[in-house]
Formats: sequence, structure tokens, C-alpha cells
Amino acid sequence: MVGKNPRDFSTYPPCNPRKSDSKPALPVALPPFPPVRSPP
Repeated sequence: MVGKNPRDFSTYPPCNPRKSDSKPALPVALPPFPPVRSPP
């Protein structure tokens, strides 16, 4: 999580600090969602 934050920041421009937060938040919440919906 901490390693991905700095990497996204470097790839994205400093003008879009919100986009960096949104990117890591999506992938992190996506993996846990599919597995939880698969069993039920």
C-alpha cells in the first residue's frame, strides 16, 4: 500500500493529487469485493 502510493504520485502530475488517491483506493477495494461476492 505504501509502496504503491509514491509510485502513483511519480507517474501522475503534482497537479492531480486527488487522482493518485483515487487510483490506489480502487484496486485495493476491487480485489476484496469479487472474492466476497463469489462465495455467496
